[in-house]
Amino acid sequence: MSDRSSDRRTSDEDIFRSGYAMITGDKLTFDCQKDRWESQPIKLKCAKEPFSQGGMRLAYRAREVLSGGDEFDVVVKRFKPDMWDDGFTGEDVYHEAMTQMVAENHAQDFNKLCAEKGLQTRYSIAFLPASVVRTERDGENGQYEPLAMEPYLPGEYRKFNDNNGHTETESDVVNAFCYFTYIHSNKLMVVTDIQGVGTFYTDPQIHTFDGEGFGAGNMGQEGIERWLRGHTHNLICEQLGLPSPDEGLTDEELARKLQAMMDLEASEAGAMGALQGGGGLGGADADGFGGGCCAARCLAPCPSCVVVVSGWPAALWTCSQ
Repeated sequence: MSDRSSDRRTSDEDIFRSGYAMITGDKLTFDCQKDRWESQPIKLKCAKEPFSQGGMRLAYRAREVLSGGDEFDVVVKRFKPDMWDDGFTGEDVYHEAMTQMVAENHAQDFNKLCAEKGLQTRYSIAFLPASVVRTERDGENGQYEPLAMEPYLPGEYRKFNDNNGHTETESDVVNAFCYFTYIHSNKLMVVTDIQGVGTFYTDPQIHTFDGEGFGAGNMGQEGIERWLRGHTHNLICEQLGLPSPDEGLTDEELARKLQAMMDLEASEAGAMGALQGGGGLGGADADGFGGGCCAARCLAPCPSCVVVVSGWPAALWTCSQ
């Protein structure tokens, strides 16, 4: 463990005031290159009481205990018991873990392209490695419960864009990365919903042309088109040699595209005005978190955003910010 990683550790007294339980199980991580899940044993020291919760999940401070004795601060999330009574199977946990690993695979390719163009010292991003922790659920009939786990990231959390094509915090790097995933996949998908601390991101969403895979948040071709409508082709896109989304359009086609964007913006503005006029959401989101991030604030605002993880190398933990 690096010295910087050790400095970020939180004391036992802060994390385990309510006591802790040792949890053992299997850690499953999706390997994009082999297109399969890899499994290994895992041991967790987990607080007995959650420190936060939303409408669907409980969040616990914990540490992953490695074979050599090193420990890493993490956040473990589990669905509330009544979710199981309602027929929850835990499938979304696996979908979200895969989403994050696929996003990281694209991030590595983006970083390689930046290096080829001599931009690596300025633009470099990463997604936290994600895994599913599978444990026996209270010893009930041998049934397994998938837990969500990811590194605890102290620092300033920022959300750059969402699942619906909106930009919340302007970033040319993030915008270029998302567009890169669209071009790099032959326009079959886009990675969006980017958020995190520094240059380490978590809880992304992937929209695919056919709407298959990657959880309930995959809006298919509509999701891709919504993101493209909000995309601004910037200098980084040009430096990376990414073609303009308007390339090849006639003046008439470009005019129709601009008009469609204006119509959509007007429609969304009208809908937002009606929502605010009716009292809106009262400052909280549908899952009851009032905003936040799995890594930085332990729970994400979207119910489908159950991302997982651990086992990241110490080098990855050294934030560039």
